[in-house]
This record gives sequence, structure tokens and C-alpha cells, in this order.
Amino acid sequence: MEENKKINNQNTDTSNDSCSIDGKDIAKILDNRDWFQPIENGRRMDVGTISVAKGDGGRFVMQAHIDGSQATHEISSDDYNLFLQLDDANRLKLFDALFPEVKIKSADGKDSYNRMDGPTLAAMKKDIGFYYNVNQGREVDISEIRVDRKDGNTYSMSAVINGKEESVDISRKTYELFLAVDDSKRIRLFSKSFRRLKTVHRPKPGKENAKAEDEGAGKPSFVSWILALLGLCTIKEKMRLQKTIRKLEESNKETKAQHTSEMKRLKMNMSALRQQQEDMKEVAANWKQIKDKYDKYEEHFKAELEKILSKKK
Repeated sequence: MEENKKINNQNTDTSNDSCSIDGKDIAKILDNRDWFQPIENGRRMDVGTISVAKGDGGRFVMQAHIDGSQATHEISSDDYNLFLQLDDANRLKLFDALFPEVKIKSADGKDSYNRMDGPTLAAMKKDIGFYYNVNQGREVDISEIRVDRKDGNTYSMSAVINGKEESVDISRKTYELFLAVDDSKRIRLFSKSFRRLKTVHRPKPGKENAKAEDEGAGKPSFVSWILALLGLCTIKEKMRLQKTIRKLEESNKETKAQHTSEMKRLKMNMSALRQQQEDMKEVAANWKQIKDKYDKYEEHFKAELEKILSKKK
């Protein structure tokens, strides 16, 4: 009885602490979610006060009252500081990621919080298709996508592809993002994790052409449609590529024009230089002729000039 009183007092003391949160408020904070055993069809669990604290020797811990017992795990300084900064909803998600003893599920016990089920994916098939890059463009059927926290600090993403479940390892960041984001962003995370599958966004009738005309890209080519069907690229990607190529071609044309102009200017300068050299040669030749004539006149009148000068003396 005294131990129970101590636990209750501890819950009361930490309920308003910035280092703690009451796990019993999960249904209010996370829209009708609750704590369950981390297995398929696991039973409901009771989670009380969740708190973080600084331990001895620079250690940091997170502790929680789970089914009447206290569980403690050592955490990093980053997780400690993150817990102090986050709002209540994300504090609970951080606790869920760090404590393998419990798992957040919908209040009816179905583990839908960490997955996209068949009906959700079926509703998205009008806008999104999945293809193998090397499988002749055949569309594959995705009936479920989910993320799981495995033993230790490892995480996985699984998908039921054509009736067969496949899994890949993912980072903790991807796991936490999948739990937090909406379905469209979950599809992006799936596409990044399952790299051998290509996610293709189907074009809406008339929308792509209108956008292409606005951007000056023209209608999508037949090749882009084929590539989209094969899952090699989407029409949007094709149009972006065409736009990039046009920009490069225009830039190349400008460079070529500048180069041509520079070559013309250089040729004109070379031509002017050659003309100047020719003019200098002509001037030199004319000067030689004039000098030769002057020398002849000087030699012809030299004797007479000497007579005139001698008479003056």
C-alpha cells in the first residue's frame, strides 16, 4: 500500500513537469489511440507517467510506469533535449520509438497506426501506379505497406507485393516520419525505401497538356508516354527533362553566337593588322624610290654645286 502511495504521489508530482507526460492521456492527444503489446492482436496495456531525467556520469534516461511497474531505458542527450522541446503528441511518439515494451495502435486494437491498408491503397490507385523498372512495364499490386520496430534499435518497412510480403531495413528517422506524415508522403517514403519499384503518378486528363503549354513544353511526346508506362519516368519528369534540355540548348546557342562574334572580331583585327603591314611595306618601298632619286640628283649636281661654292669663296 505504501509503495502504491509513493507511485501515486510521484505521478502527481511529475504530471505538470516539463520533463514528463501522462501516458493515460494518449486517447485524447492522439485521436483515439492506445497502448498495446507490440505483437499482432496484442492486449491493451496501461502506461502512466512518462518522464526523462539526467542520470549519473552524464547519462540520460527515460522511464515510464507500464502495467504498474517502472521501466527505464538509457537515451541519448539528443533524445533528452528533443523530449523537452516536443509537444505532447510527438513526446508519445518518441516514447513509442524508444520503448519496445509497448506499441501505439488504434483504440480497437488493430495495428493500423503504422500501416497503409488495402482500401487506402486502392483509393490511391486512380492517381498512383507501381511498376518494376525491369519487368516490361507490368503494374504490380500493393495491398499493404507498414513499418515496424524490431528487436534493439532496428526498423523495417514491409509491403505485400502481388500477394507476397517483402521487407527492407529502414532508419529510425524514416520510421518516425512514416508514423507522423499523411498517406501521400508515406508513399514517397515507400518509393525511396523500395528502390526497385517505381512510383508513377498518373496524369490527369487535360491537366498535363495545359501545364505544358504554359511552360512552353508542348504536348508530351509519344516516347514520354511509353517511358511512363514502363515505369522508367513520369510524364512530369520527362517534361522537366525536356525543359532542361531546351535551356541547355539555348545556353549553347548563346555561347556559340558569342564565340562566332568573337571569332569575327578576331578575324577583322587580323585583317586590319595584315592591311597595316601591307601599307607599311608600300610606304617603305616608296621611300626607297624617293631616296634613290634624291641620291641620283645629288650626284648629278654635285660638280656644279662645288663650282658655285668655290666662286663664292
